[in-house]
Amino acid sequence: MNREVHVRIWERLEVRVLRATRRYLQWAQGWAAYANMYAALLIMALLCSGLITLLFRLRDRLLSWQKGLVRW
Repeated sequence: MNREVHVRIWERLEVRVLRATRRYLQWAQGWAAYANMYAALLIMALLCSGLITLLFRLRDRLLSWQKGLVRW
């Protein structure tokens, strides 16, 4: 597979996740289940924050051999 196909697959997956999230939040709001809605938002924020932290730590570990290689 070339890069464009991979990008399209991930974009489709990302769009599906966003649509499902929006649908759930609208459903929770429609039923006045604000506690569920805020819990879902908190869980999503924690998951995204954790994922970003994990990716940065992985990047730092994998690219540690480049430390001090580039000087500005």
